[in-house]
Amino acid sequence: MSGGAEPPTQRNAGKRKPAGRGAGLGVAVGVAIGTALGVALDNLALWLALGISLGVAVGLTADRAAATGGDDDHEP
Repeated sequence: MSGGAEPPTQRNAGKRKPAGRGAGLGVAVGVAIGTALGVALDNLALWLALGISLGVAVGLTADRAAATGGDDDHEP
């Protein structure tokens, strides 16, 4: 039975970061912000959908940056 975490190998021995939490956190933050804006601006459906979409995009970007060390486009 697998517990979800892969055993430490030489490649990931010092990096025990939980994977895939950015999208979930992004959805939670997106729902909160989208709901607040939707109620304030009287268009809940639009702002809730936009909040979730932007939250997932930001969360996945954060996951990718964390997985690659966050230094994809910059030269030292």
